[in-house]
Amino acid sequence: MDHHVRRHRGGFLFAKVWILVEGETDETVFQECARILGHDLFGEGICCFKFVELGVAPFIRLADQLGISWIVVADGDAAGGKYVATARGLLNGRNVDEHIVQLPTYDIETLLCLHGYGHLYAASVSPQKLAANPNPHTHGTEQYWEHVVNKLQPEKGKPTRILPVIDALEDAGPPAVPQVIKSVIDQALIAAKEGA
Repeated sequence: MDHHVRRHRGGFLFAKVWILVEGETDETVFQECARILGHDLFGEGICCFKFVELGVAPFIRLADQLGISWIVVADGDAAGGKYVATARGLLNGRNVDEHIVQLPTYDIETLLCLHGYGHLYAASVSPQKLAANPNPHTHGTEQYWEHVVNKLQPEKGKPTRILPVIDALEDAGPPAVPQVIKSVIDQALIAAKEGA
């Protein structure tokens, strides 16, 4: 927890809403998509940050103690399912739809690939890696993009690889933001207004 206090200079402790996500790429996607949609999350009292180092439970408990509303966004994989189950166990009678979102895809990168940005991920695959690990799935399917993102991309540098995607999203404008991301941002904005 100390890491997050230092990283966010304690500001997240005074937010109205936390969007709790699995990784750095997710942080970047939500913050930048909010900006593309015309919202300043920080200015609205919303802090988006990753929870994976400590797990989701400590952050939900702390948010509840501080009176901060929270939304958990988990990947569509097995680990994401476990985070969702943990968050459900901490709802204390609250509406699941207002607090927990599981992505309809394996991860946020796969979601973005399915929304027309896969070519940007595919462009960074080296011919040697592709030859060593050919994609066995039908081009354009979720499994195909999952393979591109998780088998053909370098292990490190996911947050860096999102930058061209953000640029393309910005060029395309608000209609290009995937609905699931927009819905989370909208719900956070509603919660922030209710908590004002």
